[in-house]
Amino acid sequence: MFLKAVIDDSHKLSEQQARFASILEFVADDCDSGIFYFFKAWGDRMATQQSTEDFHPNQPRLVYFSNREYVENGKSWNALPIHVPTNEFVYSNSGVVCKGALEQQGLNATTALLTLAVAGVDIVLPNVSFSRKSVNEIQDIRTKLLEEREQYLGVVSEIADDALGRLTSGEFRGTYEWARNEATLKILPKARRLQSQLTKLDRSLLHRAGYQFWKEGIPAIGKALVSSGKDAAIRAAAEEIIRVVAVTLAKRIEERKIPEAVIP
Repeated sequence: MFLKAVIDDSHKLSEQQARFASILEFVADDCDSGIFYFFKAWGDRMATQQSTEDFHPNQPRLVYFSNREYVENGKSWNALPIHVPTNEFVYSNSGVVCKGALEQQGLNATTALLTLAVAGVDIVLPNVSFSRKSVNEIQDIRTKLLEEREQYLGVVSEIADDALGRLTSGEFRGTYEWARNEATLKILPKARRLQSQLTKLDRSLLHRAGYQFWKEGIPAIGKALVSSGKDAAIRAAAEEIIRVVAVTLAKRIEERKIPEAVIP
C-alpha cells in the first residue's frame, strides 16, 4: 500500500482533492499521475448498471498512460507503454475508474487495506498537504525525510500484508477490531512523527512547497462509519463489509461485482 500510487489526471480534481493527492505524492514510495481509459464495452455496462460478470476475463477494464513517461518521452504520446493496474493505489474522483481499478486488481495487499478502509478503519496519513505544482520542493522534502517516510511505509505495508493473509484465508471475524488496533498503535505514531519532523525543516522550503495543515480533520484512507458509542453494531457491520468486499475481490475477474457502497 502506497508503495506505488497513481493519481488520475483524466478528471479535474477539486482543490481539496488536489491537496489530498499531494499527500500521496509526498508519502508514497513511488507516485505517478496518468491518463486513464476504460474499455468502452465495459464502461457501457457500468453506465447502464448491467452485470460485468460475463465480460471477457482477459480484457482489461481500464489502462493508463504515465505522465512521467510522457515527459521523459519529450512530451509525446507516441510509443508510450500502456499500463494495466495490478497493485497500484489508484486515486481518482471518477467512480468508474475506481471500480475498474478494484475489479481489475482483485484481492492483493493494496486492495486488502482498502477493504479495511471501506469498513471504517482509518489508515492515517501525515497531517500535511502541499501545492502539487511544487514538484521539486516536494521531492526535496521527501529526500530529507526519507528515514521517517520509510518507517511509516514499513508499518503500513506490514499491516497490508497481514490483512491480505487474513482475508485470503477467510479470517473475517475479529479482523475489524485487529485492524483498528494496528492502525492506532502502529500507523498513527509513525504518521505523527513524520509530520513532526517535517515541521522542523527550513521554513522557506516549506513555504515554496505550499505546505499547510490538512484542514478537514485528520487525513486518512477511509473514515469512521459511525460514532464509537456503538461498538458491537459497528463491529458486526464492518466485519460483514470486509467479508463481502474481500470475497468479491478474491473471485475470478469475470465474477467480480464491486458493491456500490465501496465507491464514493
